[in-house]
Amino acid sequence: MNNRGFVFRPLGETWRAGLALSLIMICNQAVLAQNSPGAINSIEKTVEAGFTCLYGFDFSGADSIRMTLQKKYPRHPWSYLFAVNYYWWMIISTGNDTSCRAPFYSSLDSAEKYLKPIAGKRKAAELPDDCLYSYIYLYAYRSRIELLDKKIFSSVMNAKDCIDFIRASFGKETRYPRFGLTSGIYFYGTGYAKKHYRWLRPALLVIPAGDTEKGKKFLVQASMSDDVIVFTEGIYFLMKIFYEFEPNLRAASIYASILCRANPSNLLYRYYYIRILQALQNSKDAEAQMAVFYSSLQSNKTLSPEVEKYFTKLYEELKNHK
Repeated sequence: MNNRGFVFRPLGETWRAGLALSLIMICNQAVLAQNSPGAINSIEKTVEAGFTCLYGFDFSGADSIRMTLQKKYPRHPWSYLFAVNYYWWMIISTGNDTSCRAPFYSSLDSAEKYLKPIAGKRKAAELPDDCLYSYIYLYAYRSRIELLDKKIFSSVMNAKDCIDFIRASFGKETRYPRFGLTSGIYFYGTGYAKKHYRWLRPALLVIPAGDTEKGKKFLVQASMSDDVIVFTEGIYFLMKIFYEFEPNLRAASIYASILCRANPSNLLYRYYYIRILQALQNSKDAEAQMAVFYSSLQSNKTLSPEVEKYFTKLYEELKNHK
């Protein structure tokens, strides 16, 4: 499979033989059919189209793809990992809409349910790259929602549950570029936590050491990927690092502008770009971006009332910036 895929190898490469119960074997055959080479190419393209919708703020299109995936591939983990992303975007695009929390967690649980039979009883180091990446991705979103709620300790505990998968991915970043993204986030996040959250240091002693510089290098590597998720998330985290964690506003503005050029209808990315330009006291470019923001907000007829209300509020904040 090429580096842009989002799914697993055919199950003939990953499942152990010898399952005895006929009911389980029937279920396995259903999953096998969904992971045949033809199905992999199909779901890969469908998931990529879904992420293009999410990043392009076409939430109606993304929701339609979410339903299509679960109808066509009801036992495939990425049908539910995509749903996790859909509900995540609903949460952050509405100012933390609580109605999306239950389906977000339910989708995480379903993804894990369908990952387990693929992994079988093998250790993390024995898993194929696609399966390993999917486990890391799953736990990353469990941590991400905790960080959104500022539950830093819970987020670290979720990361500890994932540590065998993370450790097994180290050293594979060149062979499997998606690990460049996950390693970058891990090394930067744990390195930053050790420096700035002294009370977390005992918990961090039992996991691989963080390194913020190493993390940034991996994220730069990710930002050059042709994988839509890896590229976008790599650029996004670099922007956040240089805007919020180790301020370098000019670097942050470069990454924000790349995000906006790649995703011109994405109101969240443009909001960050404007905030960064305002912090740079670049009023001319900030005002130009404000006009684009308002135009995108008014012309996007797929936005729900909740999303439109939230970004209208953010627009007013930007207008009133002193």
